[in-house]
Amino acid sequence: MTAVVLFGSRAGFGLEFHVEQDPSLLCVDVFVGGLQVNTWDNAFYPPLLVKKLKDELARFRTPSPRPVGPASPSEEDLARWEFLEWGECTDQVTAFASPDGDLVHLTCRIREEAEPGRGTAARSEPTEIPVGRSEPTEVSVSRTALVETLEGALALAEREWSARLAALTARAESGVTVYASGDIGERNATYEVALYAPGFLLVGDDSGGRGFLVRADDPDSAVFSSGLGDLEPADFEIVSASFAEWIASLGTAR
Repeated sequence: MTAVVLFGSRAGFGLEFHVEQDPSLLCVDVFVGGLQVNTWDNAFYPPLLVKKLKDELARFRTPSPRPVGPASPSEEDLARWEFLEWGECTDQVTAFASPDGDLVHLTCRIREEAEPGRGTAARSEPTEIPVGRSEPTEVSVSRTALVETLEGALALAEREWSARLAALTARAESGVTVYASGDIGERNATYEVALYAPGFLLVGDDSGGRGFLVRADDPDSAVFSSGLGDLEPADFEIVSASFAEWIASLGTAR
């Protein structure tokens, strides 16, 4: 039976974890104002989810006054307020979180099929999403409640990823190290991944000079390998079609 853990509320802002639904990914339903905004895909790549939760917490831990000026927000305001930019699981969502002292006003809309988001071109092939309401959903939540929701979700995401890594380490005989969420930032900085392979995330290595990478904002990304001394994306080799398949292959390696 899948354990379900809800942080926050569905009526306001909520993150509902289905803890045992997938052995390698984290299945999380995201709610804004009573609307689940990721019904088409709720399986997040754990280190990416951890990073996104940390990024959101860095924004909301300190109160921010609502900008004084014209009634309509500027493009700069909208760019600063963008919310739920969490990869493909929320790719069909346009959401903003505007600060107002101890309140945060959330506005969220599910885009129509093939409708581009802010700053993006239309997809060449439409993405199927459930038919449902596409008018904006608006709700105001306290900044404290929002932070508590994100902190609770972050703690569970880190714990579940650590547990998956421990199980993998106990089974694997491949010599591959899969990084814990707390180590990913340091390893990526050490190898200057953002400089040499922008858009990729280093998630492990073979203890012999080869690293394993995924596309940073794509939970369905293939897993690539490359020499850590020559991170040239054009030379990356695909070692698995998805992160989940890669994890499974490590667990059965001999």
